[in-house]
Amino acid sequence: MVSLRSSGELFLFSLFLTVSYLVLRRIAHSPLGKIFLAIRENEKRAEYLGYHVTRTSSLPFVISGVFTALGRRPLCLVPRYTTADFFSLYWSIIPIVWCLIGGLGTLIGPCLGVLIMSLFQYYVSAWWTYYLIIFGVLILFILRVSKAASSDLS
Repeated sequence: MVSLRSSGELFLFSLFLTVSYLVLRRIAHSPLGKIFLAIRENEKRAEYLGYHVTRTSSLPFVISGVFTALGRRPLCLVPRYTTADFFSLYWSIIPIVWCLIGGLGTLIGPCLGVLIMSLFQYYVSAWWTYYLIIFGVLILFILRVSKAASSDLS
């Protein structure tokens, strides 16, 4: 977890988060975002409408890579070092867990997932070392109960 030592770092982090959210929201509600949605729902129909599906469906991966690289930048600048630990399996799976907890298909859902998991991790790990077992059961419960999560994953 990144510790923000000064109010200037907190301001820059909050500014970056707000600007990133607004840019992604603009993309999602633009005509390009509607094309992304059309391709996700039915590729053949989008192709029949005249959209180049292969080219357009690779664009979200490029956008995702750009925001992932920009989002990882504070982890190198604030503590002034980075380790290979960020390439582990844990850091590959945890964003998926954030999305599952907060909700799929929205921009604010993963943010809520990060908040819920961070609070859960902070408070429950103080009581019990193996808090991830409780968290795993909670995720299984969310996946079992949530109709949207089960339909989005299939």
